[in-house]
Amino acid sequence: MALSTSDFSRGAVVFRQGFASVSSPIVAKYLRYFAPGARLGGQRLLTVASIVDLFDDAGTTSLTFDAVRAAFSSPAGHRAIAKEFIQEITQSTRGKLKVKSVSFGRVVTLTAGQGSFRILMKIRTNVGPVEVGIVGIVVDRAIGLLALDGFPHRHVPPASEPRSSRNTSSSPSRSGTSRLQWWPGRPRGARR
Repeated sequence: MALSTSDFSRGAVVFRQGFASVSSPIVAKYLRYFAPGARLGGQRLLTVASIVDLFDDAGTTSLTFDAVRAAFSSPAGHRAIAKEFIQEITQSTRGKLKVKSVSFGRVVTLTAGQGSFRILMKIRTNVGPVEVGIVGIVVDRAIGLLALDGFPHRHVPPASEPRSSRNTSSSPSRSGTSRLQWWPGRPRGARR
């Protein structure tokens, strides 16, 4: 379910991957991060994160996925997600990148797996706006999350998200991952 280098144009490089420590109800978590410059649909991306959580049973998985989707749909969830992104950006850039604001597009439900959605975030920073396309999918006992970060002042085109999100769905691709669907929907103020 995690993206592979073969899901991108030639030259994609994994810079960090592996299992992460987890607590109940998650039984396993796998993370894979791609280095800057991975190309998807002809567009270079700043970073790509592919995260898969495996749960004990399908019921818990479904409830957790619904909670994640609800968090991306509510103002309180937006604040919590924005706070987490700001902390991660500040830590990973050692304070060089300052976040001014974070805005969210609307959550769009997709028809893949037992449930899926996509949303676009726009993070305004001291070096310019950065768009992040996020796709979530639930299949059996696994939840997959995919984040595609564009370079500053460049938007993550709709053609990139669907193609990559298709790779996390239910029909196998050549890398053993799967396929999803298309998406529109942008946060307020995002340029096309």
